[in-house]
Amino acid sequence: MVSLAQPAVSMAFAPALAGRALSAYNLLIFAGVFVVQWGIGLAVDGFMAIGLTEIQAFQGAMSGFLVCSGASYAYFLSAKSHNQHS
Repeated sequence: MVSLAQPAVSMAFAPALAGRALSAYNLLIFAGVFVVQWGIGLAVDGFMAIGLTEIQAFQGAMSGFLVCSGASYAYFLSAKSHNQHS
């Protein structure tokens, strides 16, 4: 699904601006992945700080990520599309 977004980004801009738009898109993707990984690491550290074992801390962090992913998908399914044709 994400692989289909990149051509859509390039087609949404004039050819002279497509390279800049794709660079910004890639920057946002990499920044988003970094923030998610950093957040999971912070959650692991936080769980270990409250006394959980390393395995339990990782399980807790990944469970939190699963809950967030599930909530995001539920919102995606329930939200009204703003791209419908009239």
